[in-house]
Amino acid sequence: MPPSNTLADARINTMYGISILFGAIAVIVSAYAFFLLEHILIIYPAAHILPLVVAVEISLLIPIWIFLLFGYLKGKSAILPLALVLLSLWLIPQFTFILNVEADYRALEDDYMTFVSDGFRAGESNSPIAWNISKKYLESFSSSGNNIRNPVPVRSVFPENGVYGFHLLLHHYLFNMDGLERLITADGRGNCSEYAGAIAYLANRTLEVPSRFVIMYGYDHKFAEIKTEEGWLILDPIKTTPESPVKAEDYAEYLLNSNPLVYEELTGISSTDGVSLLLVHGFKEV
Repeated sequence: MPPSNTLADARINTMYGISILFGAIAVIVSAYAFFLLEHILIIYPAAHILPLVVAVEISLLIPIWIFLLFGYLKGKSAILPLALVLLSLWLIPQFTFILNVEADYRALEDDYMTFVSDGFRAGESNSPIAWNISKKYLESFSSSGNNIRNPVPVRSVFPENGVYGFHLLLHHYLFNMDGLERLITADGRGNCSEYAGAIAYLANRTLEVPSRFVIMYGYDHKFAEIKTEEGWLILDPIKTTPESPVKAEDYAEYLLNSNPLVYEELTGISSTDGVSLLLVHGFKEV
């Protein structure tokens, strides 16, 4: 009898040990998930309950999966149904987020499609319509300046972000299906990065013309450009071209005359793929 009791006690102690280990892992994972969400989860849409739902979900789901695994190792038969329920709970916030972004973006795009159609009916060409798009969007755009505490999309949504890596459906939508561009455009908050990204995307979608996101170095700034019948056109009413669009080829001369401080600080201009655009914008290649 004593050997049998000793063996049973050893098994109980082992199970307690495993429980404590899994519990510790669950607590650590939950704490890390909350840390990630507190610092990098975007708050979209404003005053919406969805971020809280996602925060609770990611903080509870991983520990529950750990205990499910623990239950499976103990041979419990109710694991599969419970796992399917948890899988559904994992997918619902992602679907909700995507549908919310899609609905907001499509409503915004429809408004701008009507705006563009009205411009064409009035006899305007792509260039003035594109400029009017940039001005119209600026009227509703909420600038956060350089406030790093404001969790606007471009500062928190990127493939390496662990939160979005955990949400595989959301990750695919954001980074493989133009979801990030739609999110930025519909969100309407941020600084020059978000504004330029939104204008480039809106102009491309509504006017069906090539567009690009341009990065300035030395003077930290970004702006959008579209290709029209006049060539590449800079749309930057938020900073360097407040009064009217400027042809890319005339940009160096324009800055020299209108804003010499920016001209002197500028050390480079490139597209998002790293190709230098200095010559294209009338500067001498460094």
